[in-house]
Amino acid sequence: METLLPFSFLKLSTNLWLDLVIPSLKIAIIWKARFPLIVDASVSNGMDGFWLGVATSLTATLVVIVLGWFGRGARRVLKFYSRFTLAGIWIGTCKLPSYPENVEAIEIYRLTIVGDQINFNFFNYRSDGVIQKYLGGGIYRGHLLSAYYYIPDADKSESGVFVVRKSGETLKGLYAQYDLRAGEVLKVSGEDFILTRIRIPWWRSVKLRLGWRPYKTHTEVKELYDKSPKTIAVQQDIERKRPLGSVASSL
Repeated sequence: METLLPFSFLKLSTNLWLDLVIPSLKIAIIWKARFPLIVDASVSNGMDGFWLGVATSLTATLVVIVLGWFGRGARRVLKFYSRFTLAGIWIGTCKLPSYPENVEAIEIYRLTIVGDQINFNFFNYRSDGVIQKYLGGGIYRGHLLSAYYYIPDADKSESGVFVVRKSGETLKGLYAQYDLRAGEVLKVSGEDFILTRIRIPWWRSVKLRLGWRPYKTHTEVKELYDKSPKTIAVQQDIERKRPLGSVASSL
């Protein structure tokens, strides 16, 4: 590598010089041939028009090359940001033992990722009108995301964990926590905890980024959840594979 580096630099410098000088000389010669009166007038005034043309052409060529570099760099950045990432908005369902009968929650997550570190916040919308905010973090290695979450209130100690893996275009796995509002019952879901990526209007995404709830009611979130075709397809697939008499999750 050390022996190749000076040669590569010399090659780059030579190519750059040729890219600058040869087109510039061609432009200057053409300029002098087509406009001899202007050149002669410039020379008679004490200024060599030929070399002025060379300098002008060099400058123009350099500007074009620099702009080309910036253009290629911008394309590389756009390609980098178009790669797959878990960052974004996700939606899924949740049910805890402390929930009243027939009450289920829908959760909207906002995930951010730096390297393999994950940070997120989400809002839990229960069908009985209760809304709760959570914060969390974790690590994404390979196809597995292991994370923790908690309620960011000084007077509440509820927390839990979940582990999901990338399955198709969804995140699928399980969550577990002690339900402090139900005699500290340990809730371990079945492996049908599923998060699906969704798109929401930009102003709602900004609200979620600022830690504000993006929607006001469970009804709005339920409509969003029901309109997700991937969520519907995944739920139907679960129902087809679930044997008769089985329980989706342990309560």
